[in-house]
This record gives sequence, C-alpha cells and structure tokens, in this order.
Amino acid sequence: MALSLSLPDQYKECWEKVEREMSCSICLCEYENPQVLRCGHVFCNACILRSLRETSACPLCKSDCWKRSLTYDAKLSDLIQRVKEFHDLTEMLVSTAQVTSRALSQSSEAIEFGTCTQLEEEISRFQSIYAQKSEGAEEACNEIEKIQKQIEKQRAAKKKILQSISRMEETISKRTAEIEEEEKRMEERKKAKSKRVKQVRARLREKQSGKKTSEEKKKGERRSSAPPSVPARREPLQELPSNRTPPASERKAGRKRKHLADEVGEGSTNGGASVRVKVEKKEGAMQRHQQVASLSSADAILSPPSSSSKPRLASKGDGPVILTTGLTSDEYEEVRHTAALLGGSVARGIKTKFTHVVAHTNESNKAKRTVKYSAGIVSGACVVGLKWVTDSHDNGAFLPEDDYILDGDDNNGHIGGPRKAYLALKDEERLLFEGLEFYLHGTFSSRLPSKEDLRMLITMGGGKVTAKLPGRTSAGRKIIVIVDSETLTHKEYSDLTQRGHQPVMGQWILDSISTFELQPKEEFAGFPLCSD
Repeated sequence: MALSLSLPDQYKECWEKVEREMSCSICLCEYENPQVLRCGHVFCNACILRSLRETSACPLCKSDCWKRSLTYDAKLSDLIQRVKEFHDLTEMLVSTAQVTSRALSQSSEAIEFGTCTQLEEEISRFQSIYAQKSEGAEEACNEIEKIQKQIEKQRAAKKKILQSISRMEETISKRTAEIEEEEKRMEERKKAKSKRVKQVRARLREKQSGKKTSEEKKKGERRSSAPPSVPARREPLQELPSNRTPPASERKAGRKRKHLADEVGEGSTNGGASVRVKVEKKEGAMQRHQQVASLSSADAILSPPSSSSKPRLASKGDGPVILTTGLTSDEYEEVRHTAALLGGSVARGIKTKFTHVVAHTNESNKAKRTVKYSAGIVSGACVVGLKWVTDSHDNGAFLPEDDYILDGDDNNGHIGGPRKAYLALKDEERLLFEGLEFYLHGTFSSRLPSKEDLRMLITMGGGKVTAKLPGRTSAGRKIIVIVDSETLTHKEYSDLTQRGHQPVMGQWILDSISTFELQPKEEFAGFPLCSD
C-alpha cells in the first residue's frame, strides 16, 4: 500500500496500458509467441491456432484468416521482454521502499536518542535510488509510446498494401474476362473466315467442273422467262486515226467475233436457245473489252507520255493485282481465292507489278511498317486492309477503295501516308524521290531493310542510286549519303564530312515514305555510334 501511494499517476496509467497491450484477447494473459493476422490483430500462437481449427476468421473482427497468413511479431516480443525487465526493476523498487519503511519505523526510537544524522543519510540514499528508478520508468514509458506509434504505422501500411492487392485482383479479373471475350470474338471471326473460304472454294470447284451455281441458275431462269430486251445503245468511241495499226487486243477480238458468228449460225440452224444466250454473253464481254482497249489506245495516241508515271503498277484495264504483307496463312488463302473468284490476281513478289497492297491491321486501322508496305506507298498503290477483301467477297465484286485505305503505320504514329500517296500519284503528281540522287554507304544492321531493299524503294520513288561516291560534290550536284549509325565508324564519318557530305540515317527514307513527305534531314543526321 505504501508503494502505490508513493508512485506517480503517470506511471499507473502507463502500467495499465502496458497490461492491456500485453494481454491476449483469447486467454487474457501475456502474449506467448505473438502472431499478427492480416487484419492487424495480435494473439498468442497457441490461442489463434486453436481458434483457426474451429473457423477461418479473426476472433475479433471476423475477417478471413488462414494459418499461412500468420506473421510472428518480433518487435512485440522484444517489447514484452523489456516490460518484464521493467517489472522486475519495479518489484525491486517496491521491496526497497518496504525495507525503508521498516527501517524508518524501527529507527523512530533511535531518533529520540540522537541518531538522526545516520537516518538522514539513509533517507537521502533511498531518495536518490528512487529518483533514478523514476527516471528509468519515464524513459521506459516514452520508449513504449514510440513502439506503439511504430506499430500503428505498420498496421496502416499493411492496410494500404492489402487494399492495393485487392484492387490489383479486381483489375486482373476484369482483364481476364476481357481477354476471354476477345478470344471468343476471334474464334467467331475465324469460323466466319473459314466459312467464306469454303464457299469460295466450292464456287471455284463448281466453275471448274462446269456446273452452274444456284445464283447462276436463278439468273438463267429469269433470263429465259423475261421477254427479249433491246440492247442498250452504246456511246460511240472516240474516232481514231485511220492509218494506225490495230492493237493486238482488237485483232484478237476480231478473231473471236468471227468465231462467235459461226457459233450463232450453228445455233440458229439447230434451234439451240442456250447456244444463243452463251454467244450473246460472250459477244457483250468482247465488246466491253474492245471498248476499253480502244479507249486506252486512243489515250496513248492523243496524250503525250508522262515522265512521272507510277512504277511497278499493273494496267488499270486489268483486274486488281494484290500484294500481301503481314497476313496469316488463312488470310492469304482468303485473299487468293477471292481474287480468283472476282477476276483479280495475287502478285508473286515485290518485284512484280501490283495495284493493291493488303496488309494486316490493328484496331486503329494501322499496319506494321514492312518493305512491301513502304513499296505500296512509294509506288502509289492502294494500301488497304483485309476488310476490303472480305467485303468485296460478300458484295460479289471489288468495292471502291476510298473507305478502306489505311490510316498509316504503327511506327512513331505516322498518319495519312497511304491515302496521300495514292491520291497524289493517281493525279500523276511528282514522285517522292524524283530528282534526288542517293549513295548507300557501308553496311546496314538488321533493324533497317537491306541495301537492296532500300535501293529498290528509292528507285520506285523516282530517285537515282549511284554506285560510286565522287571525291567532292560539285556546285550543282547534291548526293544524299544514307548510312546506318550503328555500323558507321568515326573514321568513315570524318572521311565523309571532309569530302563535303553530311550522312543521313536510313530511317529518313522510311519515315519520308510513311508520311509521303520528305522529312528534314537535319533531324536524321547520322553520327557514329560504334567504336572503331
């Protein structure tokens, strides 16, 4: 009782807090091997294991908890050990105070006999000891408060981490659902494409075997039931010079006309209506072919040849010649069968003539920049996506390309190059590299097209590639030296600059083609990146 009266109130409050913090909520005793749950509550190891055998939840907040989520709290264990030491010191202080009180009671008689000096010394000694113990108790209380603040910070940090983990799990689940939906849509597209390919193959087999398709049979029935119609009057063709030699197409058409006349005669004598219908169809197709050939011949005679004609393009009178890039094997088969069905063809390679480039596109209607893609732009071909082929197949004839021209490529966000090149070269404007002279210096790494591909792109764009670089450029002759900075050495760079040439990176050619506009060469200055 004497100890409780002598201790300060701050110590009593601190001691009560320590006792509450050190007690387990299950056994109401001091922690033994304290374990921290995901929710932040602490229990004894044995107590929480017994509780988890019955239910997988926290005994206090009822949140989900499992045995593998338990964490041993080393700091709390150290705190309990320090509190125990402080408790031992307190007991020693209490015992000392009790001894002092007994000594005071026993020395009351000695005070009466004049031994006050010795008693005062003993009291002062005990007072100094008590002051030291009080200072230690205050320091322990401050240390306990600091540890409590650290524990609260750790709990807040754990709570934030758990919240972020839950948000990440929600994001992952949403993304997984989106991926599954996208896979389902891709599977449906694949099935639709395979169905169209099967239809095209069936039509080709029926045509090759000579059988009529269901649509052709319906047309034949309507034609046989309908009254004979008067053929529409055709516009007269432009009069051509009489002293010209007929082209080969007209000579061939004349021979076909004679052969058709013989067939008409045989059909009239035999009374075969089907032969007459067949002859009329052939004669109409022959007249259309002759009209196109005559108009093209007249244009060739009456108009002078243009110096900026588009290179490597098939004749406009023929069906489209399609060059593919970036397609899968199924997509290529679909293009090939559709072209064969609708009167077009597929180019065997980039060095053959072509009128269209069909590229694989992403969701933004942009394609990957390849050599074939760049060749299509620089040559003025119509660069479209696969949707043009599928829609043309469903329509039964090739559709206009204006709504299907690609927006650009996915390299550096280049937009509008294919449409700009197609419209410019369609109006027979100036080629991109017309009037420019190039020299390809050194070797080129794998990140750029090969030297042969770059030479081909420059030539298709109207440029000229010289095989030998002159010593110094003259006043009227400017040569653009194309290099690769990854393979250009410092010695080669100094040699070129001393001869009056400023090297330009090969990326300049590709970016100029992608935008169909010559880019500033200063932004593509070629500096050596490799050591000699």
